[in-house]
Amino acid sequence: MTTTGPVQSSKVIPVRPYQAIEDADKTIEENETTSVCSPPEYVMIELNGELIPPVEYPSSDTCRTILGKDDAIELGKLRLDTKNKKPTITIGSHIVTGSVQPLKQPFCLMEKQYRVDDDGHRSLHSYQIKGIIKQKYLFNSYPKVITQ
Repeated sequence: MTTTGPVQSSKVIPVRPYQAIEDADKTIEENETTSVCSPPEYVMIELNGELIPPVEYPSSDTCRTILGKDDAIELGKLRLDTKNKKPTITIGSHIVTGSVQPLKQPFCLMEKQYRVDDDGHRSLHSYQIKGIIKQKYLFNSYPKVITQ
């Protein structure tokens, strides 16, 4: 077997431990230790089916007032009945009831951290742990129409 060119070794990208909000503004140096606390816990939402976006979006000025600067669209309203442990999501005129299920393996929620060098090039520096996901809300039933 022949190779074309030199073999490149993979780059080691460190994973940084979770930092509390008061530590978030501080930068971590390579050999610096920080106080580590438990990361916040998030929940994964699993929807079975198809979400169809609007056919036509409003003008860009109207979009900014509706969606904000980050162009985020509100999916719906999520509620959790703590007594019965039943999540419910309302999307438009439809309501779907789901179930809470533990994940077989927890997920780690991470954010890419970039470093800008002297030339202005942005390169991946590390991954910052932001949270952990141990359970999911599974919505696999057919949605019911809400009538007024």
